[in-house]
Amino acid sequence: AAPIWGPRPQILSFFLVAFLDLWLNQPSRHRWLLIPIFALWANIHGGWIWGFLLLIAHIAGLFVNSFFVEDKKKLRTEGLHLIGWTVISALAVGINPNGIYIWKLPFQQVNVSLQIQEWLSPDFHRLDFHPMLWMLFLLILLAPFAQKPLQMGQILKTIGFAYLTFVAQRNVALFAIVAAPLLADWANNIIQLIPLSLNSPTGSSALKPAFQKFINGFILIILTLTALGNLYVITQNSRIDSNYPVDG
Repeated sequence: AAPIWGPRPQILSFFLVAFLDLWLNQPSRHRWLLIPIFALWANIHGGWIWGFLLLIAHIAGLFVNSFFVEDKKKLRTEGLHLIGWTVISALAVGINPNGIYIWKLPFQQVNVSLQIQEWLSPDFHRLDFHPMLWMLFLLILLAPFAQKPLQMGQILKTIGFAYLTFVAQRNVALFAIVAAPLLADWANNIIQLIPLSLNSPTGSSALKPAFQKFINGFILIILTLTALGNLYVITQNSRIDSNYPVDG
């Protein structure tokens, strides 16, 4: 997400996408919460359309999964109910100063000027876009270890936002958000193959607490150093002068 990360209103949309993705994967959830979520979202940033794309992918995943389980009716009923609440939420988006005409916004953006850098496709000659490729390749590498039946909702979300990112680099943060849980699930399946010497003495599939702390601590240190390093770079006077107006 680093290439387009910044103190802009879209960061609120990133949070809401993550929240919605988490909410959709809860076993029990209050569907009516979609209404206030999207009513609020439409008044803080135009990224609410990402939420509907997430819902569409999740609903499609429910119907696809229904072909591979015995209780088909349960998944299809859940999908139909979610469609109904999605339609109501689409109307709730109209609770804003522009009313229901706000639905014109996503279609107007299709014709946005390609002179704006974040609407261009990612430039993979830039190192800061390489983590996206790493995530994609890791997903391909770990896919054979995915549990069956596949989580088609998560897969469709990941594919969909990967497609959007290849079209416009501004969507790279959304890809990172929806791909991370799927990547973590599939990577967790690899842990089950780790030699028993690293597993807990109880014989369970969980790792030893000490090893868990080592992994979590290592990740925390890497993230902290990366954040501090990025902060140092972007606060250099030469970097600030290149991005903001200075005395002529």
